[in-house]
Amino acid sequence: MPEWKMAGIDVLNLALLPAFIFEGPQIRLDIAGAQELDLRAGEVIRGVIEFDGDVARFVLEFNGKPVKLPLRGGHFSAGKAAFSILAVDANDVSLKPMAAAPAPAPGAKPHFISDSLAAMSLALRPQDLAAVARFMLPVTLDGLAQRAELTDSLMPFMRQRLNTRDLTPGALKTAFEASGLWAEATLAAHQMLNQGDFKVALWRLLERASVGGGADFECLDEIKGALGALESAQIQAVQAQSQGELFLNMVIPFENGSPLQLSLQRGAVTDSQPSPPFVINAYSNDDVLGEIWLKSTLETQGELEIIMWAKNKATASTAGMVSGVLTAQLSEFGLHLRKISIINGARSETVFLPPEAGQMVNIQI
Repeated sequence: MPEWKMAGIDVLNLALLPAFIFEGPQIRLDIAGAQELDLRAGEVIRGVIEFDGDVARFVLEFNGKPVKLPLRGGHFSAGKAAFSILAVDANDVSLKPMAAAPAPAPGAKPHFISDSLAAMSLALRPQDLAAVARFMLPVTLDGLAQRAELTDSLMPFMRQRLNTRDLTPGALKTAFEASGLWAEATLAAHQMLNQGDFKVALWRLLERASVGGGADFECLDEIKGALGALESAQIQAVQAQSQGELFLNMVIPFENGSPLQLSLQRGAVTDSQPSPPFVINAYSNDDVLGEIWLKSTLETQGELEIIMWAKNKATASTAGMVSGVLTAQLSEFGLHLRKISIINGARSETVFLPPEAGQMVNIQI
């Protein structure tokens, strides 16, 4: 029998509290507006219960998108739920609640996304790495850490920030793992969380903010914005994975510079493209170097192409002069830099337009 799952959250094993369901005469699901679901008796559907005013709605995934259907005939609380289908009529479905989900692992948070409505909306919101990057600015983190009640919450994370003068593969791997994307998956695997994990830091800060209602917490909105952006990235990563794709968005912090916004993408394997390339996009806005965009395309054979945009003319010129050093460094990792294009200008937000004369240095390796 097919099994329906809610978009993203179950796959991430987020420990949303199970919904409390008190059965009335008959629990029914209104499918009048969603006949294309083709639900059948004997199937199991999983999702979350949320409320729109006093109306309970069951949210499940169909074709990669959340579908909200009214519930009636029982008393419900918000949270994740599973039902077995007893019968299907023309406009509604008779349901029986399944057993409650197992309790979270010892030490797990009681919930990670504040409520199911917020969780489902995260799956549809545009990516906003800028909110995370603003929070990770050294001036922001250092300012928060100066507050005695927040020092213990922030220091494990801050100690793992990178330094531009001492970048190593090991340090980059640690930063990648501490990005916050893997927190729930780590708990679900019954493994200890890295105490320097970004999401752990946000959880702890929100706990502190809850004391006294957070009225004196100046950065409460920034913390909530960063957490929302991170959870949106988590859910969209899982949705991409369910379609055989890779889509990871994260921000890497530096103790002596602006954070690096990073996006890793790879399309699904198809007959026409059995080995899709990895595409890595990066962005940084440094006080000295200015705004820099990078797009790296890595083929499975180790062939690499890089496009760099730099608004600062001196930065673009310096990058052209050190491209030979970059080629040698990449070869140590088995990568062949086939081509690097350096553009003195901003990257277009929509389409790539040829730069004006004198803006571009095109180096064939």
